[in-house]
Amino acid sequence: MADGMFLMVNNSNKANNNLVLTVDVNGIAKKPNAWGHDLFSFQIKGGKVLPMGHPMTTTTWGTLPCDISNSDRHNGIGCAYQVFVQKDYFKNLPK
Repeated sequence: MADGMFLMVNNSNKANNNLVLTVDVNGIAKKPNAWGHDLFSFQIKGGKVLPMGHPMTTTTWGTLPCDISNSDRHNGIGCAYQVFVQKDYFKNLPK
């Protein structure tokens, strides 16, 4: 994008997984390129844009972790929702 942000679009063919948009807010060339830090995903579901981790969002692999003690490769994908519900989210980032 013009301001350096990078936008990814994933359109799964799974019935329970709708269009997912992932934004790298500081651009793909700048680190850390990690979910919950500078990568945040949103799912378009039922005509609404929902931050991943919202109770109505889904994935094909199951959980939407956002846990500072979890080192799973998908950890952080559920953090977009936490940004909205936790006042001090950026003071306690996931691994």
